[in-house]
Amino acid sequence: MAEDVKHYEDLLQVWHYHVVDDAIQNGGYHQAFRWAKELHSNGDNTGIKLLADSYRYGYGVRRDRKRARELYRQAAENGNDEARKILEKW
Repeated sequence: MAEDVKHYEDLLQVWHYHVVDDAIQNGGYHQAFRWAKELHSNGDNTGIKLLADSYRYGYGVRRDRKRARELYRQAAENGNDEARKILEKW
């Protein structure tokens, strides 16, 4: 039973990432920001990186490079390689 719950949670996270990416690709920046914020509030590491992207590029929120950098650092410290690579080039 616990394995089924974990599998469901994993599938739900993958779905959220695709929904956020799809919203960004189609100009639904405010919705993408809200979903990224929700993922972040649940402690999801990729959600933290997506929220950082939102602040970096102004997706649904006023651009804030300082906040973006803080979030990328947080994601990188939690093992997100994409965030780490972004910080290396910052």
